[in-house]
Formats: sequence, C-alpha cells, structure tokens
Amino acid sequence: MLFTSFYTTSLLFLAAHYSLASPLTTKDEALEALSGQEEVLIAGEPDLALSEKRDLEDGDQVVQLVARQSSLDQSEALRMHNAVRARRGVRALVWDSTLEASALAWAQELARDRKSSRPILNPITAGTGLWLAEEQYYNNEPIPQGNFGAYGHYTQCVWNTTTRVGIATATSGNNEWYTVARYSPSGNIYGRRPY
Repeated sequence: MLFTSFYTTSLLFLAAHYSLASPLTTKDEALEALSGQEEVLIAGEPDLALSEKRDLEDGDQVVQLVARQSSLDQSEALRMHNAVRARRGVRALVWDSTLEASALAWAQELARDRKSSRPILNPITAGTGLWLAEEQYYNNEPIPQGNFGAYGHYTQCVWNTTTRVGIATATSGNNEWYTVARYSPSGNIYGRRPY
C-alpha cells in the first residue's frame, strides 16, 4: 500500500521463515534477555512500561516480561526511525497509539490461517531494520522512479511530512509473525522526494 491517497500508510514485515533469535522459552531466559534494561514509557502510556521488580512480584512473570520487551522493541523502532531521519534533516516521529492499534488490527488479520515459522525476539525492531536498510537502494529520485519496490519502505520511514508512527506485531496460531507500521500523514507521494 505504498501508493495511497489515504491519510495513513502501512508497511508490512512478514517473518515467514526468518528469525533473529530463538524464542524465549523460560522465565530465566526472558529475565536474562531484559537484564540491565531500564523501564521505558511509550508516548505517555504508563501501562506499557513494566519494571523488572513488578515482573518478579506478579504471578504471570513471562507474559509481563514479553509486554515489557514489546515496549522496549517499540522504543527501539522509534529510535531507529528518528536516527535515520535526523541524518537526513527530517524532524523526529512521535509514537501514536491509535496508529499502533490500527497496525495491530491489520497484522492480526494477516496472521489468521497462515503457515508456521519460528518466532522473532524483537519483531518490531527487525521489521524496522529491514525497512530502513532499503536506504542503500534509494538514489534521491522522485517517487516511483528507479527500483521503487526495493526502496519504498525506506522512503515512507523518512518522509519529511510524516509526523506520527504506530507499529504492531501479531502472530498466527502457527507462530508466523506479521509486523505492520502505520504512518500519518502518509508519504511516498507520486513525483516527490522524501526529503
């Protein structure tokens, strides 16, 4: 959906047979993965930040650690976007929980009835990294000149009039991961450059 007249644009990362790390299978593995990381708040959403102390005191520790890891993954994805945008002189994005909810709804729809794969430890960061890596294929041409299919995710990530982002991941019952990003206002406008 890179060419769109809608207000938001979506990017999709499908982790079909790709894994950055094996899944966390025990509480100890989850704690080790999160050790040394501090509490993080996402756009004023305090329930997205879970402290390690709270994780250890409550009953369902692994679920809480996964929720905390998700908020860290979101923070890292936003940081990655903004680092690349800063290099290009483009203002920083802010996290938008409404766009995140929309991205989650679409990711969940895509995840229904899919084939299996291995889980990814940080699917939001993994998707963001792949989208931003498309920078190498972009040569400052107007959209859609050149190999737009190879760089279109990158140009949306750094589009200069885009100010908000929401990213979410869903997995199918068979453990296939889908990461979707929603941007607003949307970019990749025909005949224009991102910055």
